[in-house]
Amino acid sequence: MYLESRQVGPILIIRIRDDGRGFDAKDPPPGMGLRYLRQRAAEVGAELDVISDRGRGTTVQIRFEKG
Repeated sequence: MYLESRQVGPILIIRIRDDGRGFDAKDPPPGMGLRYLRQRAAEVGAELDVISDRGRGTTVQIRFEKG
């Protein structure tokens, strides 16, 4: 697992990446995990990206403006 945080101007970016099994991001597995992540991001005014491919792992990135 890889965790990165950085600030670009007023934007804070937090990225978590793994090299696990991954999944089809266009047809995510059933469950509430991604739905809750998106809901929480929206509650703090952040943008959430989930990038995943089967067999190649997953990256979850959240971006929000500090201040």
